[in-house]
Amino acid sequence: MKTLPILIAQLRSADFLKFDMGQVYVTIAFSIFPVIIVYLFLSKYIVQGVAMGSVKG
Repeated sequence: MKTLPILIAQLRSADFLKFDMGQVYVTIAFSIFPVIIVYLFLSKYIVQGVAMGSVKG
């Protein structure tokens, strides 16, 4: 099992002239989706934390 950045790099470097950009884009999308989903569920707490940290006391 490999991490996603290593997998993406290997997809691009396997054959420099004949790599499948569609496969690269799908792999990148799969690596971004979990971050977006976590942000959607926790955005309220992230915004609260940023707001609390910016209040001058």
